[in-house]
Amino acid sequence: MGSVIDTGVELRQFNVAPQLAANQSITFSRDGNEPPGGALGMGHGTHVFGIIAAGHGRFRNQDDPAGIAGIIGPAAHSVASCNCFGRYTDGRDGDVVACIAHAVATNTHWVINLSLGDEGLRSDAAHQLYYDAMKAFCAADGIAVMAPGNGVCVGGGCKLGQSGARSYVGVDMSDAGLQPDGVTVKPNVASYPAVMAEYFPDCVIAVANVNSAGQLVSGSNYGAAVRIAAPGTDIVSTWPVFGSGNMWQTMTLTGTSMSTPHVAGAALLLRNAFPSANNTQVVRCLISGSSQQPQFLDAGRVLGGGMLNVRAAYDCLAAEMGREEPLFDCRTQEQVPPCVDALSGERRRAG
Repeated sequence: MGSVIDTGVELRQFNVAPQLAANQSITFSRDGNEPPGGALGMGHGTHVFGIIAAGHGRFRNQDDPAGIAGIIGPAAHSVASCNCFGRYTDGRDGDVVACIAHAVATNTHWVINLSLGDEGLRSDAAHQLYYDAMKAFCAADGIAVMAPGNGVCVGGGCKLGQSGARSYVGVDMSDAGLQPDGVTVKPNVASYPAVMAEYFPDCVIAVANVNSAGQLVSGSNYGAAVRIAAPGTDIVSTWPVFGSGNMWQTMTLTGTSMSTPHVAGAALLLRNAFPSANNTQVVRCLISGSSQQPQFLDAGRVLGGGMLNVRAAYDCLAAEMGREEPLFDCRTQEQVPPCVDALSGERRRAG
């Protein structure tokens, strides 16, 4: 089972309801802890959840008009939501860490998705907070997939009350101190919590954003510690109902927040397919299988790996685990392919 640590999810959404592990879901925020009911800003969390785990097929005798389907396949009540924002647009580090610990406590830590973060100093207390949390998490055999960020604001309009043109420029996740003048770099600044991929490479993955042409997006953060890239541009996924009355509502978003759940979904799919594989084995195969580099449009940008290749990661794990499997051929199937159904359900990892 997995967890989405984000802004919460829309519980009424017909692509969310059948897949959400509601009994393991919770909210940690400055207002106190509560079940994961709707909160302001829950659109982001709902969108991320859908990329990983949107339902396959009909729900309550209705067909999905948008045709959304999550990466892990039909896996009833297999992904929990931990809302670390509450009613606010900003989350606190302590609440993020509480969500990570909650995932371990409720056995929803096989893969956790954190499409959140900000720049911070390595000397700040938050660094040690995340380091300690990830040390315990990794020891519990979890995999954390994190968004490295969507660049820093450069230009005259970046500061509150100032006018002028502004843009977001991707930076090295491990050296993210570029200032609004576009020249000065503040030292000792990194993207948190994604920089934990430097310290725990066997269980933490940071994911860059590539577009449909296989190009690293200019606004995506990058770096040697960002070891995989995945689609994150113009991604259609689930969205809250709000006042629309559309229980199948969708939205198109862009960012490393969208590329990250593609890898989290792939990791959870692989853990369901190979329940005896540990976190190190799954991460190693995901990274080694993703060997094809994206196209770099901006000089000086590097990644520590290539673009997500789930098929190669599957083959790697099959070889490593000593298991012979027939090749998938989902293209000939209708509705939910049996090969997806067989490998994606909570039957294979029911806690």
